[in-house]
Amino acid sequence: MDALSESEEAIYIANAGMVLVTPYLPQLFRMLELTDGAKFKGECAAERAIHLLQFMVNESCDSPEFLLSLNKLLCGVPAGLPIVWEIELLQREREVIEGMLTAIIQNWTILGNTSVQGLRESFLQRSGRLQLKEDSWHLKVEPKGIDVLLDRLPWSFALIKHPWMARPIHVEWR
Repeated sequence: MDALSESEEAIYIANAGMVLVTPYLPQLFRMLELTDGAKFKGECAAERAIHLLQFMVNESCDSPEFLLSLNKLLCGVPAGLPIVWEIELLQREREVIEGMLTAIIQNWTILGNTSVQGLRESFLQRSGRLQLKEDSWHLKVEPKGIDVLLDRLPWSFALIKHPWMARPIHVEWR
């Protein structure tokens, strides 16, 4: 059971834009051999995935746990469950993540020649508010003027539910 499951207390996060990449997560985790079918290979694999998602956002593998709430939910780990504080990023993991972000830019053609760092700063590093309501999480992402480009995003992220997640996440952005 989530630590916040009895309340509707909000969790404020700085990586809310990571929801943009959620359609790519099953393939990412499979490529990095963290999942076996519809579940993580174990607690260590899920913890590693949590930190790899944060690396994707800000190139950090040692973020304080309070910054990883959304990462945990996206990996099926309860928001209040303690995890390992840091990981050592492998070169292959760095290459796969950077390749995935490059593919996102290429598939989201309106971004043109945007760099991976530009994607991180413009979209992935975004403030937001997570709140548990009834049996699902709700994420409200802080809007910015550049968000008009979301209208040309060729995939949806309004509802996120991967097989390994305990609860869906409903996203409100714009």
